[in-house]
Amino acid sequence: MHLWHASKLLPSSRLFNCIELSKAANHCLPPSKANDSTLGLVPFCCRNGTILPPSMDPAKSSSSFQIQVFKMPPDINRSQLIPPQNWQINGTLNPDYKCGPSIRVSPSQFQDPSGLPTNTTAVASWQVVCNITQPKNVSPKCCVSFSAYFNESIIPCKTCACGCPGNTGHTCSTKAPALFIPPEAQLVPFDNRTALALAWAELKHRTVPNPLPCGDNCGVSLNWHLYTDYSRGWTARITLFNWEDSIFQDWFVAVELDKAAPGFEKAYSFKRHPNGQCRQYHIHARTSRVELSSWGNKW
Repeated sequence: MHLWHASKLLPSSRLFNCIELSKAANHCLPPSKANDSTLGLVPFCCRNGTILPPSMDPAKSSSSFQIQVFKMPPDINRSQLIPPQNWQINGTLNPDYKCGPSIRVSPSQFQDPSGLPTNTTAVASWQVVCNITQPKNVSPKCCVSFSAYFNESIIPCKTCACGCPGNTGHTCSTKAPALFIPPEAQLVPFDNRTALALAWAELKHRTVPNPLPCGDNCGVSLNWHLYTDYSRGWTARITLFNWEDSIFQDWFVAVELDKAAPGFEKAYSFKRHPNGQCRQYHIHARTSRVELSSWGNKW
């Protein structure tokens, strides 16, 4: 019998079986636990479940956790190890992954923790490959709203952009288009926007559907704001709104500029990385707002 336990060695009263392994994986711990003598002290641990692409920050592109293997009678052959199966990657706003089986590979080597210029070889190593998939009928996890300097209204995320609510305490329409909102309304969650949206519709003499449209139900939303637009270029501002309880220290967004890509000039307050020939830019930052500028190309 095998008992799999993630993280550092704990007393027997705190052992976890394979069903509960995901609850103890210390790559999901906050960074404050990195030097914790019980749960931390594992290289590349405590990423809060967040890693970045290597092109943005190689030091934050790896995440690790440690598994302790225990043997119990009658299976006492210490050299015969069976890796855990059915790996899954789950998260608050993660894409969907499909993981393959554990495949035995050459033993991994690690730098000696004492600081000596030697390597320690693992008893055994396995490799699990997980690829992002796009299953059918799966809703997105974020959405985009649009605004511009020449219009007071903001076009919010679409109704049910990230899926429609299952059981709601009130009636809402899943087909009615989302109501335009004033700029200050995008600073509050959807459930608190009703009064602002209705007042704005009355002020702008817009028709209000009955019942009102359902919300976007997205944990994260982006606002694309056209800041300036002139004959030789433009500037735009991206703002991210995190409506979840989870705190993200770093975040990034991929922007496809199409015809405007050759004239892309600068990203203010962000790091930008061009992605090959697809005219796409990765924007990476610690703040929730970025300004982009392009010269000589229109949309």
